[in-house]
Amino acid sequence: MTYMEQEFFYPTDLATTVYASWASIDYYGRWKALHYYARRFFAPVLLSCEEESMMTKNRNINAENTSFPKSVRFNVSNETGEEKKALIRWQVRKNDGSVIREEEEELSVPALTASFLPKYELAELDPFTEYVSYELFLSSGLVSSASTLFIMPKYFRFKDLGLSYTLSGDEITVHAGAFAKSEQISNEEDNLILSDNFFDMNEK
Repeated sequence: MTYMEQEFFYPTDLATTVYASWASIDYYGRWKALHYYARRFFAPVLLSCEEESMMTKNRNINAENTSFPKSVRFNVSNETGEEKKALIRWQVRKNDGSVIREEEEELSVPALTASFLPKYELAELDPFTEYVSYELFLSSGLVSSASTLFIMPKYFRFKDLGLSYTLSGDEITVHAGAFAKSEQISNEEDNLILSDNFFDMNEK
């Protein structure tokens, strides 16, 4: 996978002109959401999800239809030179983060290949209030995690997050009281470069 532009060569806040940019890093070296996501999707070992959802079955962004197939199929890609033994753990969760269903699978993925798990049908999932989270563990521990909605985010019934944080030295810990999607940490100068940002949270 490639994307069009990593860095932009004009300031994006000139007094007389505003430049729109597809770059993942702006003129001042600040990381945009794309750059954090790119670091994830270029990871040497990656867990991804192929879902059937409203977005795959209906291109009308204004529709609020719930009669569509819902399923997930997980894939582990291994771009390293050695076989990886992976543990995939996934959950169906409510919008408060609580777990309704949890399953896990072990998988051996040869070097420079990708492997799919079976397809899981989720006919009973309520797309307005439920979602799927998933995690990949290797011998070194947790290496990948994400979540999938089955309806457009504007229709999902997010709970009050009750976000808070603690600061210890140069480490920021964020707490949420419910499911949080693509949360961003920023400061007044908008110049933070963090180990992770624009991340999902499953608090319960």
